[in-house]
Amino acid sequence: MRCSISLASTTTFQNLSVPNRLAGSFFPGDGFRDQFLYKLPRESVPFATNAFQFNRVNGNLPSVPFVARGATMSLPATNVTLQSVSFERVGAWLEADTYDTISGRQADNLLIQAQGVALGILRTLSSKLIIGTTTPDIVGLQSLSQFHTIGAANNALNGGFMTLRDIDKSIYLCAPTEGSVGKGAATYALCNPKTLRELFGLMDTQSRSQSACWEEDSDLGVKIPNVRGLNWLFSDSLPLNETKGTGTNLTSIYFFKLGGPTGLKLLYGRDPNIKQVDEFGIHQYSIAINRAQNRKGLAVEAFYALFAPERATVSRLDGINPTQFAI
Repeated sequence: MRCSISLASTTTFQNLSVPNRLAGSFFPGDGFRDQFLYKLPRESVPFATNAFQFNRVNGNLPSVPFVARGATMSLPATNVTLQSVSFERVGAWLEADTYDTISGRQADNLLIQAQGVALGILRTLSSKLIIGTTTPDIVGLQSLSQFHTIGAANNALNGGFMTLRDIDKSIYLCAPTEGSVGKGAATYALCNPKTLRELFGLMDTQSRSQSACWEEDSDLGVKIPNVRGLNWLFSDSLPLNETKGTGTNLTSIYFFKLGGPTGLKLLYGRDPNIKQVDEFGIHQYSIAINRAQNRKGLAVEAFYALFAPERATVSRLDGINPTQFAI
């Protein structure tokens, strides 16, 4: 008696022969870029509570005059106010059938899904670092610079084309003290890539008396432009649809200090008991799932706060119409 035979398809045999050298990873492929997120210093805060606390001088520093010989000395006081910046939570939980987690080619499919969630966290963080206002979002650059903002086109009511003079005024609105006495202004600028092209076009109109030099950035691994004494970063998260008065489709440039005691920092809450914490402070840990359902669970989350030690750590040039030169 002859038995019937069922052969696997040619495609199946080809699939089974794939060496799969990149098991367990994938490429985002969405063309998203954010140099600011990579450049921003990150600092872990073990066992963080719901907020990071620090002190600022309350009002003005004490007035201490020169005195004549034998004069009565004054008794000034330095009063401080306790400030706090909230840690905000971002993340998601994953579930998968136990068999599915081990059925991939040399990879745990649940961990591969966790990579996607981590990328989603960074995309959200990238946006809220700019436009975040109140909980549950972190407080971003837009809110931090609300008292240190000037408008393009000589502060035009409805926005307009920016000038180099607008940029200069905005740079020096950023006034971190750094130490006992303030030593300078902003060290970095941040804008949308389109706004950077607008700036290059603006400089071209100055009969090339204005130009940019390009410097290698060791953190980013690329060369970035230095214009007006600042290193310029770009981020696709900078919106191009801001409004001002009746003006629409406008954008902003932010100027800020990085490094030193008064520079911007991204703080993340760190649980020392969890080993799987990446360079951006994203935690991964197992969560309990009903065993009768034959499933595994994984939490992927982070706790962030943007720390600006002083009121003038960030300034903003808003109301920019980036269409005079940029395409």
